[in-house]
Amino acid sequence: MENNGYRLPNIEELKDICTVKNISKLKWELDYYWASTICAYSESKAWSMNFRYDYDGMYYKGSSYYVRAVREGQYSKFDNSDRFQIINRDEVIDTKTQLIWKIETVKLNWYDAMEYTKNLNNL
Repeated sequence: MENNGYRLPNIEELKDICTVKNISKLKWELDYYWASTICAYSESKAWSMNFRYDYDGMYYKGSSYYVRAVREGQYSKFDNSDRFQIINRDEVIDTKTQLIWKIETVKLNWYDAMEYTKNLNNL
């Protein structure tokens, strides 16, 4: 399976996975995570999801929050009894959404997070 198409998740994808954040296969810091979704009324802000208190909000892009890259994928070799399946040492697939989440997290500002996911596609 190729490692291409990584991106920041949008705010709806983060909201969905926040409901099941106690996934043992993906360690979530109980903190903010960046979404790719930009604030409609301010280009200097983007959406973020707080995994401690389960709420979202708009924050300045220069702030440093956690980043977990995601990509679209289809992976048919999984057990439907568990929503999240490890597919290799770097990735977990959400069998409900078919999104592949990077296991590694980093803490970056929004601009660097966008560059980080772009660089993952060049590996």
